[in-house]
Amino acid sequence: APPRQTDTPGGRGDAPTLRERLLSHPHVVYGVARQPGLRKLLVWNPVLTEALSEAPSVLDALTAAPDAWHAAQTRETAEILARENVVHDLQDDPILRSSLSDIDHINVLRFWDGRLDVVRQFLAIAYQVKNLASMSSEFAAAVLSLKDPVDALWRLGSESGLASALLNRVLRKFPGTLGLYQKVLGDEKLKAVLRRYPEQLNVVFSSEQILDAVRAKPAVLDILKRSSNLTDVLEDIPEFALRLLSDERRITAAVNNPAVAVTLSYNPSHYHEVDDDQLVL
Repeated sequence: APPRQTDTPGGRGDAPTLRERLLSHPHVVYGVARQPGLRKLLVWNPVLTEALSEAPSVLDALTAAPDAWHAAQTRETAEILARENVVHDLQDDPILRSSLSDIDHINVLRFWDGRLDVVRQFLAIAYQVKNLASMSSEFAAAVLSLKDPVDALWRLGSESGLASALLNRVLRKFPGTLGLYQKVLGDEKLKAVLRRYPEQLNVVFSSEQILDAVRAKPAVLDILKRSSNLTDVLEDIPEFALRLLSDERRITAAVNNPAVAVTLSYNPSHYHEVDDDQLVL
């Protein structure tokens, strides 16, 4: 449903000002008194006053939301909450309502553009998917771009290895791009290949370019699989990992020389100035 009409905070025009709206809805004023962070949402979108007045349970949830939740919100949150279907669904679903206003789901409304039909699904799926959905805007955008977002979420939920590796990269500050998530979620043949290399997934998901390299030539993962030590160190140096995995000769030379993994573990930038041709020696 389209957002409700908004007016400019403090403007006169035909629409009532926020002050006038609040005077007509004293219980919303009481909510603001209990949680000052709520006022920011009302300033951004004054028509929320009426929307929350008609949805007392949603008002209570926003009032009870922690300060950190309110501090993280933007004007986009206010626009999403003003959609009639969003307020209605939150009012009718206590589990969804409490989940979206807690500290673990600060960004969910914005990341998922108020798509509560999809949010309901990932809240019921494996924790890896739920955490990914709560922490990565790129993941959310990728899922929503697919023809059947709910099916994509459930399919990923059944792939604990893939989901865990994707989440691990986010937790280690290597967040995936929109393109990376779209390729993983939308390509069943690619997922079938990746299932064979659970120990190498943290390297593969370090960058979209690495994913493209192994997608084009999966044999490089068979080579990397022979060295767990090299696999471990490459997880944190995606630029160098890409150089090796882009060429079978380079990754073979690195795997066959145990000193490479040892050197990288002490000095990850050791080979940065070495030409690609020298890496095959």
